[in-house]
Amino acid sequence: ERRYFHPLAQLLMVGVNQCFLTGDLFNLFVGFEIMLMASYGLLSIGGSRRQMGQAYKYLVLNLVASTVFVISAGLVYGMLGTLNLADLARIVNGRVASGEGLPTGFVAVSVLLLFVFGAKGAMFPLWFWLPDTYHTPPVAVAALFSGLLTKVGVYAVARTFPLVFAVGEARDVVIPLLVVSAGVTMFLGVLGAVSQHNVRRILAIHVISQVGYMVFGLSMMTTAGLAGALYYMVQHMVVKSSLFLCCGVMERHTGSDDLDKVGGLLKRDTFLGVSFFVAAMSLVGLPPLSGFFGKLVLIREGWGIHWWLSVIALLTGALTLLSMLKVWTTGFWLPPGSETSTPTGEPGGLRGAYVGIGFLVITALFIGLAAEPIYDIAFHAGEQLTDPTVYIEAVDPHGLVASLGGSG
Repeated sequence: ERRYFHPLAQLLMVGVNQCFLTGDLFNLFVGFEIMLMASYGLLSIGGSRRQMGQAYKYLVLNLVASTVFVISAGLVYGMLGTLNLADLARIVNGRVASGEGLPTGFVAVSVLLLFVFGAKGAMFPLWFWLPDTYHTPPVAVAALFSGLLTKVGVYAVARTFPLVFAVGEARDVVIPLLVVSAGVTMFLGVLGAVSQHNVRRILAIHVISQVGYMVFGLSMMTTAGLAGALYYMVQHMVVKSSLFLCCGVMERHTGSDDLDKVGGLLKRDTFLGVSFFVAAMSLVGLPPLSGFFGKLVLIREGWGIHWWLSVIALLTGALTLLSMLKVWTTGFWLPPGSETSTPTGEPGGLRGAYVGIGFLVITALFIGLAAEPIYDIAFHAGEQLTDPTVYIEAVDPHGLVASLGGSG
């Protein structure tokens, strides 16, 4: 079944890129569906009973979310006559500015879309599918998923809500939902990770916790907040994928990712130990690594808007440090425990994994050391998201969409 990995991974990338590049709500739905088909195929590689059960849970939730998405898109088209984001931004913000107000039911549609994107992004309370979904498949699939799947859901919120669905009366409903989701996702996510003793499950639950930081940035609906969320999203894609690959090499060395059955890996594989430590500390947010700058922007901007979320973010960072040190000291620094597992591979067969880990760790270091120019790009994107006129002029300077009445 491994021969299916590469075509399915390419199909997944098609869906991800469609979601990232489209300026149309229906095309965003199509991108989500392409992702769903590819990801379900990837989850089935290996075919164990437990793995298929978790894939089924993931599939059912996403089918429900997709159904709600297409219904919501139909309602938006019925209300406003278009699904093009530039045109929607022009119409919705124009109605609010003129005092006309939003169409009846528009706020409810905004909440429905937040449910859809929250399910895709593993935001509270729709995160229950993620730990087992990322824990059971082959590590290459888990690394790919951890870097991409949840980020598409978060990106969809950033792409659509500041421009269209968190405007006027909808803003008063959406912002509190995002604030609560951010705080609970960050804190309960990291508590779940601290309580685990299995490396891959720790990393999987940490994905939930880190999504909370991104939602924290989105909940501010400011240029700096959105820029911080986008920067943090990019660096997290790289860092989390590298950590899952490190976990895969650990499993090949020891035959397990249970912390009771591993140990002493730093002496056995120094490259793996150093790479895991750098990626883990970037996840924690230690300077000058990439996670530090992202968290600094979010906490500093959030202090004057939702100060208690900034406190939760700091506490979450401390607990993230605790859980990552538990993994590194037990798995790499201390000698192996009394329980041992049978190795599943030889170091000679891991060259590809080492290349991938090295590339991702170097990229994470670059993102941290070159934080200012990368953040400038994210800040420019945040300006487009918070000022609809900037976005409209960038993609539709002559009002062609409005004149055609199109949804493309």
